[in-house]
Amino acid sequence: MKNCFPLTFLFLASCLEVRAELRTEVRSDKSGLRMLEVRMEETEGSVSDKQRSMLFWVPRDAHWTENGTLFQSTYSVGNLETGPHPLQLRHPDSGDISKPNVQITTQDWGLFQVFQYQETFRDVVQPDGIKNAILEITKECAAIASLALREFVGQAFEGSDFQKRLASDLEQASFQLGELYWQIWTMEIPDSEREKKLIHGASRILLQYGCELDSKSIQAFARGDKETALQDLQEGIARWLLKELEMDFESQVAIQKWRGLLFDGPFEDEFFHQAQLRHGGEEGVEEWFEKAYARVQGIFGPGIFTELDFEVVLVAKLPGNLLKTNGMMNKDGSTFLAFSGANAYPDGRSLDCSSIVWSPLASAIPLNGFPQDNQSAARFIQLFSLPKGQNPDPELVEIVRQCAFHMSWKPLSDSLNQLETPRRNEVEAGFLPPILDEGQKEKLRIFKTWMKYDE
Repeated sequence: MKNCFPLTFLFLASCLEVRAELRTEVRSDKSGLRMLEVRMEETEGSVSDKQRSMLFWVPRDAHWTENGTLFQSTYSVGNLETGPHPLQLRHPDSGDISKPNVQITTQDWGLFQVFQYQETFRDVVQPDGIKNAILEITKECAAIASLALREFVGQAFEGSDFQKRLASDLEQASFQLGELYWQIWTMEIPDSEREKKLIHGASRILLQYGCELDSKSIQAFARGDKETALQDLQEGIARWLLKELEMDFESQVAIQKWRGLLFDGPFEDEFFHQAQLRHGGEEGVEEWFEKAYARVQGIFGPGIFTELDFEVVLVAKLPGNLLKTNGMMNKDGSTFLAFSGANAYPDGRSLDCSSIVWSPLASAIPLNGFPQDNQSAARFIQLFSLPKGQNPDPELVEIVRQCAFHMSWKPLSDSLNQLETPRRNEVEAGFLPPILDEGQKEKLRIFKTWMKYDE
């Protein structure tokens, strides 16, 4: 990154639309030409007084222009796999940097090369990191909740079985609830269904830890009676807590009292008070929460603080003829994949494509009848692949290469005839026919028929 500088956009935390299009003209030696265009537009929405920044990395010697809302840059890259990526974003709170990457591979099929290109855009967070962050957050929240409950329950709490269970059950249940929340908000489901799935999932987790819930409350929620369902759920949690503390869990008065303590404000106030004691005041709690939340949400994850409407367009122009792609096609033979930043959370999104680069050998006698098009290349790959996978059979590919190089079908004929003692001039030519199995021989016979070669 020493030879790059960050293009920094500063803005107040508000609703923002960003469109970043990255076009790459890829060369066969893994070098390439990058063209980055970023458009930014602030839209209507709530604005906070916190300043944010967004970074796009470009080389120091890059040609670029900028007018406030539009940035354009064009520059060459010596190696697209190892060079810095312009869409390497930094989170404004955590400082974490995303790790987009490019992977380029080639396969030699004798008459042509298959050039494979994959470019992946990522958020600053990834699944394993999110899971670890959720675990750390829930451990801390469970510890704070335990302190708050101790203040409410007093002597009945000390030495109780419930106090012992808090060290494991509350932490594990909180972790499961955190994972449930993350999973549901990363699913492509309507917002109207999210809350329903959360209630159902949370109920299953609470039942797992001994909380007795009335099935009628779940049914009420399914009917749309959310208020009744939530009240029943809260009463079930209060009854469970009283039972664990060996207190009167049959009295409706006691249940309603504890429901009020837990869900109508007092417990929340005590929880926040204990959090302030652990983190050095209100500002300390806010700083801890922002950093912890950023490790889960990243830049594009779901949540109440999502501010960006971010669109990414990855465009690639490969050497040779485009063979296949998971994106769309342009008239100039390039391919592109467009997606929102939210769609890249948390696994990333990749433009995955390949092309055919023909060798001059494909035009050599006796293969001057070999059609240089994608259909023929795909057929050749299917015919001369190893039994497992899409890798070339090196022996068969070398035989075809030798036919083209020597402008003769003789290497193929000798391979089929399996000469045990090659003639002297064949050895001197540098090609010793390999010992083939019947499956390989049959593939060569099919190729002979395809090429209309008749001895």
